[in-house]
Amino acid sequence: MVYELRKYNSFNSFRGEDNFGVIAWEADEVLDDDNLRFCGKLITHVFNDSTVNVPNGIEALGYSFLVPYFWGGWASSADMVHIPASVTTIEEGAFVDTYVSNITIDPESTCGIIKENGLYTRDGKTLLWILGENTAEDCVYVVPEGVTRIAADFFSSNIEEVIIANSVVEMGYDEKKSYIYKQLTIKAPMGSYAIKFAKEHEINYEEIE
Repeated sequence: MVYELRKYNSFNSFRGEDNFGVIAWEADEVLDDDNLRFCGKLITHVFNDSTVNVPNGIEALGYSFLVPYFWGGWASSADMVHIPASVTTIEEGAFVDTYVSNITIDPESTCGIIKENGLYTRDGKTLLWILGENTAEDCVYVVPEGVTRIAADFFSSNIEEVIIANSVVEMGYDEKKSYIYKQLTIKAPMGSYAIKFAKEHEINYEEIE
């Protein structure tokens, strides 16, 4: 299948156009179509495919880059994403409103690692995304000891419970996506940062030993 390929300097210039199969990215320079190459931050990826192959040359995955196939839809159809070596940065919320359950990263990329059924920063200390249905237990995810930060928009709507250790001392929160926390229950030790975070943002919680 041949996709129409366009590039834009901002997402606003793309919104409203009736196109499918479009990649939009931000770059430092505008390149001639005859010399088309990818570079910069991927901000829009609209393909009706279950597998997304991020183009080689892209350096960063932007916030919510997997937009709905149909405008007004709830999520991208993607459930698998392949990340090339060129990607060095994954922004928090890159996979928000999706059901991405499988991510592969080229070994040469420094953007992150896959471990414990989650996507983490390269040092393993920040949880970026829980890999959907590939969780340790059905709809439950256990954040491993040693993780110190949990990014904003770090889970899909099929995750109902996250167990968080004392080692977590920072959690991001996206006011625009507060609705995704409505079905979540945070379980963490009494007096831990995670419990304080849950109380502050009115998220269901349970104190555990």
